[in-house]
Amino acid sequence: MKKLLLWSLTVLTISTCVTACDLEESISIVNDILEEKDLQQEKQMESSAASEESAEAPAEEEPSASLTEDFSEFPTDAAITPERAYAAYENIIKEYQSACAVESSEWFAHKSEYLSKYPDVSSYILDNYHTPFHDDGYGGDIPYEIAYMYFDVDQNGIPELFMIEGFHEANIFAIFTFDGNQAVDLNLAQSEEFSNYSVYTDGTIYVFDGPLNGYESHYFLLEPDGYTVKPIVLSREEQVLKQGVLITLDDFIILAKDIPVENHFSNSEIDEHIKNAAYFLTSDYDGNGTEESFLIMGTFDGVAGYMDAEILFLDSNGTMIQVCDTAPQGDSLYGYLNPRNGKLEGNETNDYLIPAGNARFLAWEVSAYGSASTSLIFGVRDGKPYELDISGEYMGFHQDEAGRYVAVTSDFSKGYHDYIEQVFAFDEETKQFILQ
Repeated sequence: MKKLLLWSLTVLTISTCVTACDLEESISIVNDILEEKDLQQEKQMESSAASEESAEAPAEEEPSASLTEDFSEFPTDAAITPERAYAAYENIIKEYQSACAVESSEWFAHKSEYLSKYPDVSSYILDNYHTPFHDDGYGGDIPYEIAYMYFDVDQNGIPELFMIEGFHEANIFAIFTFDGNQAVDLNLAQSEEFSNYSVYTDGTIYVFDGPLNGYESHYFLLEPDGYTVKPIVLSREEQVLKQGVLITLDDFIILAKDIPVENHFSNSEIDEHIKNAAYFLTSDYDGNGTEESFLIMGTFDGVAGYMDAEILFLDSNGTMIQVCDTAPQGDSLYGYLNPRNGKLEGNETNDYLIPAGNARFLAWEVSAYGSASTSLIFGVRDGKPYELDISGEYMGFHQDEAGRYVAVTSDFSKGYHDYIEQVFAFDEETKQFILQ
């Protein structure tokens, strides 16, 4: 249809020229048009022949993948999605979780190795977390937490990761963005110590820098790419008018929390307890190469035990916590420290600690020197004190001369108070005594 239309327009042009020009001029015009038409037909034939020749020729091989430039490593807008950002941030979160799970004495003994293993964690923050005592000025320690949350600072649909230190108050100590491949620490503070971030409702990031940078304040905005920043200068009036983003505790997800505040003692209290302890028993209780201590406090009852007793634990880092100050029936703790052989004699540490495998245990006998008593049994696992499963269930738990772990239960089936011996085996894996 298109060719017919063009030809009709050509004929219309010829007809018009014949009526308006002399015959000779018309013939010349027609010849020119016909020559032009022949020339176009020849070009079309040549083009058709070239196409057929090209179709018959073998296709040229495309360059191999190894010879082409790979742009996958470069971030693109298509690659930066919330889902990929969350996946990248998850790696950071797992590093903090793993670093916090390390036993504190191990962290300080092999810190360089752990920092190499977890390169994205803050050495300063992890040192704080693994330091057993954080504040002497509050009459006892306060909890130390590491938490995180997501917040879209520049409102571009891609969240940022906030890492938060919970101590006195919540401080944002790091902000991570996503560049399409990995999480990027903005790392805007020169000092880890006493540095923190704040975010304003207009997307401004405020950094209060620590001692290495003279406790200075700096302001930044995220660039349009969403993962790099540019510094900005604000006047005093502009600083005052900034409105901070309201972040509450409900927005945080806690990764790790140390020992609760009510169990901590100040350094002066620790010294006082050690000085006045009835028993101060130091040993490598869990067999991990570091020593811990159990302390027994109380008022001597004039026989062999103590009233208003308290069992305390001092770990290898110098943190003291309360293990027990209550008898099973709810009264204040009373009784005596049960020697390993079950006899009230001896005053050396080894006279009281019950060996099992590479571990050591102590038993507190809740007793008023009557016909019945209860053994409370404590040990240490991964540097932390714990009460064994059989604790509070038997009487007189000890290791006899044959090396067996034995205790007794009361029996009245014969019409009088009898005692039935129970024998236990030690499970090295669970660090528990199992009734045989």
